[in-house]
Amino acid sequence: MSRENFQQLEKQAGQKASLVLRKSLKSEIRNLFETTQGNSEMLRSTIVSKMKGGELQRLVIKMPHYGFKQHFGFDGVKNNGVKLRLLSNTNFINDSLKSKNALETLITEISDIRADEVMSKINF
Repeated sequence: MSRENFQQLEKQAGQKASLVLRKSLKSEIRNLFETTQGNSEMLRSTIVSKMKGGELQRLVIKMPHYGFKQHFGFDGVKNNGVKLRLLSNTNFINDSLKSKNALETLITEISDIRADEVMSKINF
């Protein structure tokens, strides 16, 4: 097999995993938050796979800043000079990542693809 075929297989595996994780994240957001104007922005959150050098480099979560503040918390000074401390009481990103086992499936697929690529380069 050529190098392009392995790149294409990795790209497809990353896209499949990002689609499963995106659906899981959106369902967690729908279940956790009430539907408001701000929530509709959070429902546009997405997960994208990024390739670099022909290999899957990472999965990127794109969502508004307040979604990350809801998950991780915030301790700092707001724009108006008021000190604010928000404690994280929800772990909806972790819950969405663990719910479908998409990362374990992605790891298995990537390891199989890269093992096949190494075996194709070895000349016996």
